[in-house]
Amino acid sequence: SDVCSSDLGHTQFDAHDQQAAHDWYNQNQAHPSAGMRKQDQLSADEESRLHEGSVLDKDLQRKVHSAPPDLARRLPPPPSDHRYVVLGGHVGLIDNNFQLKAVIHLHD
Repeated sequence: SDVCSSDLGHTQFDAHDQQAAHDWYNQNQAHPSAGMRKQDQLSADEESRLHEGSVLDKDLQRKVHSAPPDLARRLPPPPSDHRYVVLGGHVGLIDNNFQLKAVIHLHD
């Protein structure tokens, strides 16, 4: 009985991760990175499509930016075939198919 690969690694953000992301966001608000700027904010329609388990459509994929190294360092190493991203003021964990496994909503 092999352990299912989805059980390996860290595919959910816990309270510690959320706090780390918020701390990073607050420390970097003066010079936000791509994906965190005012012009990167998503429309209400786009926001509604951004939820755990959804596959990002082409429109949202274009707005995905790799998470800055200083943010990624504060989070646990992602599972293989996953990466941390920022888009529209959110921190996400996506796999190679652009499926959103976890999301932290940073802006109000």
